[in-house]
Amino acid sequence: MYKLIVWGQTHGKYNHAEFICDSQDDIETIDMSKCAPGSIVYYVEGDGSKKVRKYILTPSRTLVEFVDGAGSSSTVDVDIATTAETSSYLNI
Repeated sequence: MYKLIVWGQTHGKYNHAEFICDSQDDIETIDMSKCAPGSIVYYVEGDGSKKVRKYILTPSRTLVEFVDGAGSSSTVDVDIATTAETSSYLNI
């Protein structure tokens, strides 16, 4: 499953978008046809490692995994909020 988390900042006929996915297969199901180059897809690895991969839409309309200037993968350790923490923060 994926979720659109940012939409807007129109660039020409496209909009900048950011998505978050919980499986690698979800990336292929996202319709990026109305998204501006530079739009981002985050994939949170579900193995409990709290690692996030970042994919960026190129001007040629393909998603590529972000690699920093040193050639390192975009996988980083992050502190991800639990459902309870999110509910508490949003007061729902």
